[in-house]
Amino acid sequence: MTKGNWQLLLLSIVLSMTAWFFVSGRARVDAQLDLPVQFAGVPENLVIRSGLPNKISVRVRGPQGLIKSLDAKTPPVSINLSSLRAGSNMVELRQDIIPLSRNFEIVDIQPQRLSILADRFAVRTVNVVPRWDATLDKDWELRTALVLPELTELRGPEQLLEGVESLETQTVAVNGTRPGLVEELVALDLPEELTADPSTVQVRLLFAERRGTLQFSAPVSVTNLSPLETAVRPQRVLLTVEAPVSMVRDKAWLAAVTAQVQVARDAQPGKSSLAYRLNLPAEVRVLETQPEAVELTLTGTPATPLPAANGNHTAASPARSQP
Repeated sequence: MTKGNWQLLLLSIVLSMTAWFFVSGRARVDAQLDLPVQFAGVPENLVIRSGLPNKISVRVRGPQGLIKSLDAKTPPVSINLSSLRAGSNMVELRQDIIPLSRNFEIVDIQPQRLSILADRFAVRTVNVVPRWDATLDKDWELRTALVLPELTELRGPEQLLEGVESLETQTVAVNGTRPGLVEELVALDLPEELTADPSTVQVRLLFAERRGTLQFSAPVSVTNLSPLETAVRPQRVLLTVEAPVSMVRDKAWLAAVTAQVQVARDAQPGKSSLAYRLNLPAEVRVLETQPEAVELTLTGTPATPLPAANGNHTAASPARSQP
């Protein structure tokens, strides 16, 4: 084969390859694209509850060479929602929102329309209720529960906020069967679609032994500092008290309880009504006493009054009797 023939053969191969690349590049093929979605223009007084997809599926047709150039760098699809109203909305996805050049034909969009549920944005102030979990001793109970602050401002769809009067915190785990004061910073247990301000609160829980009531009689004890004879009526008083349940069950401490009355050294004969003082354990609180005072009768000769200490040796004036 001559040199000229080789050149002709090489030229024909180049022309064939060029024609093949040209034809194949111009051939129109279909491709399926998943395009990200961004939304704009949502009215300020509305909140979207459902119906906003992260991406849509688009089938396009175009030159094979250009189809291969489509990749993740394709701009997101922007959907304008400025026409939304509270309630259910149908938004058509038109071909002109797909950000592709005219070299491509939009064959199909899935979904073809969006069903968007919108609601009015609302704000509501509600009480915060602490939620706790503990395995307590049978005699132990929650005495007080405090939340700071006591109120929070809920924000979200109007329908979700209707009828909401309070909101619980997340659960505070209490350690031990006989805890005392428990303090913890806790987040609120927020339903989906709602936000709160503040979203965390300080919870203070005070646990203590349960208390019960007990009724019993106690003797009246007279401490007499005078030379007079004493008689007291009644000799026992009836007490109703509140105490820890362990003390209500175990009454050994009752033997030491007395109603105490003291007679002063310079007391005068006669009858008087005196209040008494109870010697009770610190954990015990008096609810009722019957009677509230006792009648004390003093008889005999009162103590001789001491001479006046004025340094002039005159006779002491007789002591005044107490009213």
